[in-house]
Parts: sequence; structure tokens; C-alpha cells
Amino acid sequence: MAYAETAAQTETLTGWRWGGGVYLNYLFSAVWGVELYWWGWAPERYAARAHWLELTTRGFFLFMIVNGAVVFVNGPQRWLGVAIVAVLLGAWRPTRR
Repeated sequence: MAYAETAAQTETLTGWRWGGGVYLNYLFSAVWGVELYWWGWAPERYAARAHWLELTTRGFFLFMIVNGAVVFVNGPQRWLGVAIVAVLLGAWRPTRR
């Protein structure tokens, strides 16, 4: 049912009937769980992880958040999603290591 509903919403928005986004949500949850575990278990190693890995993870998170909080949302909640994305972009700005 989740696949069918996701496919219907995606088709309405993009014209492409594809429900695979539901699996991307599962992947998002799994990656977030791994990030939290790594951060809590070995914070020094987490902080020293490869820059490409950090950028890839943040890019994936940003893609998912933009779609979930801006693209597939209607009405005033979309503006809350835009604000969330703006805060994330500010928090994730490049810093020196």
C-alpha cells in the first residue's frame, strides 16, 4: 500500500509513476541510524571520517528532507520545510577542520 500511495503521489507531481521513494525513506532511516550509532560509539572516529563521506551523507539527507518537507508538501507547511532546509544549510556550511 505504501508503494502504491508513493507511486500515486509521485505521478501527480512528476508524471512518473514510481513508488521506489518509499525504499529511499527506509534507506534514509537506516543511514541516519548508522550515523547516530557511529557518532555515539566512536565520536573521535566519526569526527575524523572522510570528507567525501560526510558530503555524500549530508547530500542524501538534504535530498530526502527537501523532498519530504518541501516538494511533497502543500500549503503553509511547505514554508516550514523551506525554513528547515535553510537552517540545515546554515548549520552544514563548510568549516575548516
